[in-house]
Amino acid sequence: MEEFWRNPELVRHVRAELRPLRALTAALVVLVIAALIALSCYGAEHNNQKEYFRLFYIWLAWAQGVVLALWCISSCSQAISGERQHKTYDFLKTT
Repeated sequence: MEEFWRNPELVRHVRAELRPLRALTAALVVLVIAALIALSCYGAEHNNQKEYFRLFYIWLAWAQGVVLALWCISSCSQAISGERQHKTYDFLKTT
């Protein structure tokens, strides 16, 4: 029986997911989350906790919106470039 990690499709998928840009993005997301947790701990020590957490929540909601928009743009551009690379992009249907 062949080991599942030698499956060519699995190897291709793992290589695609572990590209340097994706690994860097994952590392940056982890650092941003750690920084936000550190900021919330630091802000909780101040006297005006209610105002701080309201502002923190608003900032976090805006950041999530920006990340969602950038992710959508990135996904669409990768899909279009993949379609062009595989020569399956039909310009007449999109115009």
